[in-house]
Amino acid sequence: MNKDWHTHHFCCWQCDESLTGQRYVLRDDHPYCVPCYEAAFANTCDLCNQVIGIGSKDLSYKDKHWHETCFYCCKCSVSLVDRQFGSKISRVMEVVWLENDER
Repeated sequence: MNKDWHTHHFCCWQCDESLTGQRYVLRDDHPYCVPCYEAAFANTCDLCNQVIGIGSKDLSYKDKHWHETCFYCCKCSVSLVDRQFGSKISRVMEVVWLENDER
């Protein structure tokens, strides 16, 4: 952000609350407070339906998103983080289960 602000003018682009001394996120050169940014731009986890906040890892596959702790196999509940996986009927699972289902 290549702009200088008076402290009383440095406000959230959405709600106009002061951002002085607060955490904020820049998007398209506009500052947002964390709650406004998450409400407007954050993805929702496909498993728990909660917002994936700026402090969380957003794992995605196709048009689906998960918290890191919510990204696990629908058959055996093993975490799929850093593992090979596939999907069948909009559910994610370990490749081993997909291969067994196809036989």
